[in-house]
Amino acid sequence: MKDFTPIGLFVDSSVVLWAQASTGIANFAALRERARDAQRPLSFGTTGGGSVSELSVEQLARHFGLNLLKVLYKGTAPQVADLVAGHIDIGVADYPVAAGHLASGKLVPLLVIGRQRLPELPQVPTNFELGIEEPDFTIWNGLFAPAATPAPIVARLHEALAVAARSEAFRKVAEGQGNRPIFQTGEEASARLRRKLDSRRKFKEQIERGGPAA
Repeated sequence: MKDFTPIGLFVDSSVVLWAQASTGIANFAALRERARDAQRPLSFGTTGGGSVSELSVEQLARHFGLNLLKVLYKGTAPQVADLVAGHIDIGVADYPVAAGHLASGKLVPLLVIGRQRLPELPQVPTNFELGIEEPDFTIWNGLFAPAATPAPIVARLHEALAVAARSEAFRKVAEGQGNRPIFQTGEEASARLRRKLDSRRKFKEQIERGGPAA
């Protein structure tokens, strides 16, 4: 917020909570039932402290009282590899990363972490539908300039981005595979980022004060 000036945000992306098929967990309702009554915690993979993969599952665990055990990984690839192999029970990953394992029947989609259902997974609900709206873990992509960039240059970049982001050519490239084209101006982007950073900071502090998710 101090070092950069937002030109605009142009793509929203939603990650997905997946279960290893051998767990027999077919949807999020089944996960809730299993994780509440399980004598041993269900294991979930995370790509690092403070990541969307960690905080979004922590959010679900606290909201629904799920008995989960966090397993740390150095990146999405090793996490998904262990999820497919059955070394962990659930994990969060981008749709394009896990889609091949969905097609092969090794992974089952449980929940979309975002505001809208994915066209590729129309039967899978979102965490917003379950009443969990803050923090918002929808992932965004945007264009930024250094904070000291002169206002006329920022305005020119904004105009160029607006034309590109609203074009049919951009929509064809950006839409699908868990992505949704948007266009939010510098002012809208600043307000959104400020709100997201504040809500994530408060939630992370809550986790640190409260200990494990279970």
